[in-house]
Amino acid sequence: MNKIISFLILSALLPNLLFAGTTVSLRERKKTLDSRIKILKEIDSAMSGWNLENFNQRIQEIQFKSDSAYREKTGTEQAKIMNYLEGDLHLLQMSYSDKLEEKAQDLIEVLSREIVMNRNAADKLDISRRERSQRYFDMAKKEKEQGLKYHRMNNPTLALYSFKRSIVYSFHTFYEYNFSLPTDSVATYQYWIKKDLPNSPMISNFPSENDPELIHKSTQTKNTNSSSLENLKD
Repeated sequence: MNKIISFLILSALLPNLLFAGTTVSLRERKKTLDSRIKILKEIDSAMSGWNLENFNQRIQEIQFKSDSAYREKTGTEQAKIMNYLEGDLHLLQMSYSDKLEEKAQDLIEVLSREIVMNRNAADKLDISRRERSQRYFDMAKKEKEQGLKYHRMNNPTLALYSFKRSIVYSFHTFYEYNFSLPTDSVATYQYWIKKDLPNSPMISNFPSENDPELIHKSTQTKNTNSSSLENLKD
């Protein structure tokens, strides 16, 4: 019921959204819609096809209607169609944000248990690796909390980016500590991380931009590109 109410409110408000003092152009809205679809598709693929709320069919319909409206409809018709599509996509984003937060939290809890249970082995790591492991783990927790903040602000786009970064940092923590991954996380690790993980079956043939050294750079770029999204949600 809350999702339905949110959708109706969004549909009513979106025609009057203002950004930087001017009405958001249809071209900008189309570009924003495409970027939101892109991160959703990436996450769905990384999670081996969650297909939440009939994702595959709905995302295809959103893309098709968006492309068709942009090419063929008048400005007024385009605005009406975009209002509906943005609301529908927002509901999908919120569902995926909920699920991705659970995934990020599960990995953090597994790591917490592993660190306690394997304290002696962890203490045998060289100092630089031990510090690196702890830094990644701290960042995983920080990004998860940041994602939760965005989710509560009704900004699932930024929440999804934060939860993804949390999961990636957790994976690098597993790697540095030589911990075995939970079975249900192996495919996601393979999708986002290049490195083979000791004690876990790995296939290192997935392209990735998720090395720890690159995360902050990509975070800055994504947050800059998403700043308009955050303002729209406020």
